[in-house]
Amino acid sequence: MKLKAFVVGALCVGASLATQSASFAAIVTLDFTNDDMGQPLIHGQVISTALDVQLADTVFEFGSIVSIRTTQGAGGHLGAVIFDSTPGGPGSTLGDPDLDLLINQGNVLTLQDPKGPNTTATGSNGLVFNNPDDVREFDAGSIIFDFVNPIEPISVDIIDADRRFEMEVILTDVEGATRTYLIPEHWTFDLTESGPKGFDTLLLASLAGQDGEGAGTDGVPGNADDLTTVTDLGLDETRVISIEFRFLGLSPNGLQDAGFSSGAIDNLTFNTEVIPEPSTVVLLLTAMGVGTLAQRRRRVPQSRR
Repeated sequence: MKLKAFVVGALCVGASLATQSASFAAIVTLDFTNDDMGQPLIHGQVISTALDVQLADTVFEFGSIVSIRTTQGAGGHLGAVIFDSTPGGPGSTLGDPDLDLLINQGNVLTLQDPKGPNTTATGSNGLVFNNPDDVREFDAGSIIFDFVNPIEPISVDIIDADRRFEMEVILTDVEGATRTYLIPEHWTFDLTESGPKGFDTLLLASLAGQDGEGAGTDGVPGNADDLTTVTDLGLDETRVISIEFRFLGLSPNGLQDAGFSSGAIDNLTFNTEVIPEPSTVVLLLTAMGVGTLAQRRRRVPQSRR
């Protein structure tokens, strides 16, 4: 997780330093290098905030800013999993390498294919899949981000949205209103067939159709079949409480052209309110005081002119 920027939002001072609290508007990016409590994440790590699909997992990641859970579709999956997309890294050398996810963006998040169920129990990282791989089942299921406080979503990277791919990204606000982005087949290229990038960025504040790097079903860039479609039902985009990624795929079209729910997500970016630890508050208060004093001192000579 990256805390990309701090902007002072509000300051509430209690009776003593021990009870002071400050809240700050911050731009946060979940890049899955660490969870939102600062714990490093590794290739194959099962991601869950509580008991989910993998009941043997005893290490629960996230929960400070956001919780992560999954739901099952008709095709099914084995839970959310970390995949290291670094070329030459474990994602390209262990088990059955998934080359179309090697986009060189570090860790990404996907749903585990039921064809790779073997796991190893580790200490600090909990349950780890021996062969992490994105699911290849029609209507596999969803990864859902439930936020502790309302957020304002900005963007997310969608990976490997190629042949027979389809995904819904559903934003829900505190009142239950929704906005749904439908990402079509061939919205991105397949890294192994068409070259870089193999992913593109979906803007979560836009109501316009968005053209990914891919060429759509007709193979011609810039046509209507390349664009996302948006269904907005009165969403308050400044008070979003959950984001769901539904790995749908398309209806199977014969044995040679199954409807895949494959793909992954990365760099989920949003505005939120962050409450730092008390020690951080003291440092921030001190810095603010010094800054205010310096401003006053600079103003004194100007007032005497």
